[in-house]
Amino acid sequence: MVRLNSCTDGRDREPTTFFQRGDRISDEIGHEEFYIESYLGKGGFAECFSVKSSRFKERFALKIVDKAKLNDPYQTKMRREINLHKSVSHRNIVTLHGSFQDHNYFYLVMELCREHTLLSLVNQSESGHLTEGDSRRYLGGILAAVRYLLQRNILHRDLKPGNVLIGMNGDVKLADFGLAILRQDLNPASVSGTPNYLAPEGNASLQILLKRGHSEYSEVWSIGCILYCMLVGRPPFETDNLEDTYARIRACDYNFPSWLQVSVLAKQLIQCCLNREPDMRPSIASIQNDTWMHQGDVQTPVIMRTKSMKELYVNDVNGNLIMRDKSSRPKSTVDLMATSFSRYENKPRRKSVVGSHDSGFGSDPDISRRPLLATAVSIYLNDIGALLSNSCSFILSPSPMPDVFVSKWVDYSNRRGFGCQLSDGSLSVKFNEGLCLSWPYSSSTILYATTPFSIPRRMHLLDIHDGNLTQNHIEIARQYREYMNRELADCEVVLPTRGERRYDSPYLVANHLDSNYLIMVFSDGTVQVNLMKKRTKIVLWNDTSSRCTSIAVMERGFIPQAYRIQSGRIYGTKLTHSLFGMLRDVRHAIASECDFLHASRKPIQSTEC
Repeated sequence: MVRLNSCTDGRDREPTTFFQRGDRISDEIGHEEFYIESYLGKGGFAECFSVKSSRFKERFALKIVDKAKLNDPYQTKMRREINLHKSVSHRNIVTLHGSFQDHNYFYLVMELCREHTLLSLVNQSESGHLTEGDSRRYLGGILAAVRYLLQRNILHRDLKPGNVLIGMNGDVKLADFGLAILRQDLNPASVSGTPNYLAPEGNASLQILLKRGHSEYSEVWSIGCILYCMLVGRPPFETDNLEDTYARIRACDYNFPSWLQVSVLAKQLIQCCLNREPDMRPSIASIQNDTWMHQGDVQTPVIMRTKSMKELYVNDVNGNLIMRDKSSRPKSTVDLMATSFSRYENKPRRKSVVGSHDSGFGSDPDISRRPLLATAVSIYLNDIGALLSNSCSFILSPSPMPDVFVSKWVDYSNRRGFGCQLSDGSLSVKFNEGLCLSWPYSSSTILYATTPFSIPRRMHLLDIHDGNLTQNHIEIARQYREYMNRELADCEVVLPTRGERRYDSPYLVANHLDSNYLIMVFSDGTVQVNLMKKRTKIVLWNDTSSRCTSIAVMERGFIPQAYRIQSGRIYGTKLTHSLFGMLRDVRHAIASECDFLHASRKPIQSTEC
């Protein structure tokens, strides 16, 4: 039962979920209904949704397990997970409120933790790792949860950063009891866990030699790996393939990067936990009493967040979204960008602390341009809303196609960032630490911004030094480009040539990916929404000639079309039923999914869609 992250191509993956937003799930025995509000994530056999209860009027996390995928006719393991999870109650463990089932699924009603996993905190940190103070705080919660489980003779067997949830106030919640087991039920020959955090005695090739399997000390090994991951930014034995990872685990082959400052006491604690001999590792209680655990002033790390897209808007009398405190509509997105440069370039920047949760436009200490893009997006939402409401003053008229659109993309945000290639051949990458760049095709000049909403700069490839933009960024961007050119087919849509472009290709400032939508927001206000199930691209931009919202529809197998949403006109292009449905989906996606607070880190995925 070793869990692996697969590396899949987006063309082969199934972008489907068991249920959709708005679906209703009934517990007939408990006389309760759950209304699905949003998709939270998925595991090997399960998907998790945020739901609202009809009985308690509260929100819960509903884990839905497909019985057909369990390969367990008597559902023994699933029932064990439910019984063990239901038997525990601790402030550092996610609460299981109840469970029920039907012919096809198991349903687990759990406490809803809306914020981060420990893994996402590490990946999204500006430095690429956590401070010792924050790591100490989180480790304290993990140790308390594991010690409680051991006192009840329960082994979790899958301790890793992805199974540790972090709330807004920094509270630690241990989750996922899918591999948990009572010690008396343990089979010494069993192999359970995630390879990067699996102790040597949990490795099948060593079990015969060691004649022991999971124990408190294998949990300690996993905790040592978690602490290393928090302080360094990656698991200690991570390699590109499973066999090499196991070889490093067997040899206990790891080191601390020379460029990273890790205290002697922290290193000593990790070395004690990662001792190859289980009996030589400390107990959980000993780790709790370790000198490093009681160093310094342990303050609760509070996750800061800016206003979400929903908080930036209000509804007008027609139900359309409008920007708060905005009395007039800006002329165009290009005008907005020009205004932003002239308005702010001669003023000192005001820094504000922004954590990894934000409006969906990324985390950025310089948010001067954020309201401008939010205003541009709100215009698209308002105009589409007016068109869909059959307002007599808004119609569609033909429009030229956009200058560029995203033709290929690759999501490697679990390690590096999100990259995409535009139809003109230019490359844009948004790195996890916030830096964004645009690299035109066959050009030696890079346009980049240190954070999504800071003022962009140009730099020649020969002038790059170890500052904000480094050679490492360029090498990663080059690898993205080579991968997309090598592995992904060219887009079937070809835009007409309009001569030399007079402005830079935009760079990506925000993205959101789930099974239904891929949303990409660019520095010039262009928004592209890929409807994953329909294999359709929708591009929204502000047409500078007419100062109207323009829409391009690129549907596989059909000729691409572009339209303007114009007001004050009587006659226009008929809004077809198909286009109505797509625009409704796009408006819903942007309005509800641009708050990217719960985007999970995923293995590399890519597609031409």
